[in-house]
Amino acid sequence: MKVSEYIVSGYRHMRRLGPAGVLTAIASFSPLIGGFVILGLVQHLAPTIRAWGAMGAAMYVVAFWFLGGFAVVPTYAYSGLAGWTFGVGEGMALAMAAFAGAAWAGYALADWLGGERSARVLAEEPKWQAVRQALVGRGFMRTMWIVALIRLPPTSPFSFVNYVMAIARVPMAAYLVGTLVGLAPRTFAVIVAFANLQQLDFEHPLQSWIRIAGIVATLVVVFVITKIGQNALREMTTGELAGK
Repeated sequence: MKVSEYIVSGYRHMRRLGPAGVLTAIASFSPLIGGFVILGLVQHLAPTIRAWGAMGAAMYVVAFWFLGGFAVVPTYAYSGLAGWTFGVGEGMALAMAAFAGAAWAGYALADWLGGERSARVLAEEPKWQAVRQALVGRGFMRTMWIVALIRLPPTSPFSFVNYVMAIARVPMAAYLVGTLVGLAPRTFAVIVAFANLQQLDFEHPLQSWIRIAGIVATLVVVFVITKIGQNALREMTTGELAGK
């Protein structure tokens, strides 16, 4: 099939899904702009958020429920802001709280816009229904792990996956738990990197190199975990679909 045919086919499917399909298409690219804005302003935003204390921390969390839920800002940029502003421990806790709320908001938005319509479209397409059953129709633990493995790669788009999971009618509990499990390693890596970058002191070269080494080691670990996760997801889904 030619590229143009893929585009036409995707457009037709998007139209069939209605508003939820349009929202999913927009979410595939819109957070890139917000990500550049957040990263460009991180040095200015962090001191202000810290100065507000507990209120600043609460605002950081709640803001992403909207910025992430509505596909404005990606998780990597918001993780960087958490590391730069709060450090590793507090930053990790606040970032995960922010992502949990945004994951629920994004799912709820897509479900509200086209949940019933999406369910009808899936029911009309035997192949789509077979894929859905293979991926999310085998109980809580299996669904949770598949969602986690989908979330694991750093390239996995947060808002886009939120909307796809809603369209696929993935059970909410497995979706939320899997989201947090999958996001945790890459979120931790970005937070560690930004927390260390914020504390770099080039007047003390040894200290700076130790921090840089810590960043590199963390990224290597996340890369290895990601590759293992991708292989596991491929084996799980290929085996299930082959049995259909």
